[in-house]
Amino acid sequence: TPAASGPDPFAPSPADTRAVAHFAAPFQNPDRRPLIGILLFDPGVAGGGLASEAVAALPSPVTVALDPSRADATDAEKTYRAAGKEVAILASNLPAGATAQDVAVSYQSYRAALPEAVALIGEPGSVLGQGGMALQQMADMLAGDGRGLISYGGGLNGAQMVAKKRGVPVVTLSRYFDATDALAPGYLAHELDRAAFLAVSAELDLIIDDVVIELGGSITAEHGIGLSYRKRLVRSADPA
Repeated sequence: TPAASGPDPFAPSPADTRAVAHFAAPFQNPDRRPLIGILLFDPGVAGGGLASEAVAALPSPVTVALDPSRADATDAEKTYRAAGKEVAILASNLPAGATAQDVAVSYQSYRAALPEAVALIGEPGSVLGQGGMALQQMADMLAGDGRGLISYGGGLNGAQMVAKKRGVPVVTLSRYFDATDALAPGYLAHELDRAAFLAVSAELDLIIDDVVIELGGSITAEHGIGLSYRKRLVRSADPA
């Protein structure tokens, strides 16, 4: 059967110039199932990784983080985009005492190398994973382009708070593991199963909250509300 003609109903509006609107991989979830996302760090063949073509051939919808300083970064991005994969900027750590100009110059170089990236994540341990001035300046530029931020979480998750304050789409990694972890037999399968379980649990938490509220119940906070429960508090707080 020939493909239906006409405009793509999932295409972004021409008036929407955000990177996340134009470069995100098309995705539908008609059954509204709990979601998990997979972010792959691609070091390139020179860095001991696979060829971009091999990673691009993965059947699963994944986002690939690329170091924009790689000599082949732009070509790798084109390979992934042609395969329908999303690309994120894997930003190297900024020098100590980086100025606003240093941050701006770095971001412009990221954009030039990976123009179709949907989000940015700092390398593990980077100041961009924290909540300092460098992250605040970077978040301002991400907001201007409509790109997202991926944080590592931990502690008060300053990166998430900075991003949300500036209207930057942000997600937090629930688990980070490297090649050493992945070599353990069954490790990746176990972690993916765990991520799926947590996604389902989050949906069940919201359903349970709604049932409690409908029955006239309440949620107490004798010992405070943690960051992981903040969304639930907003959903259920008495408007008074």
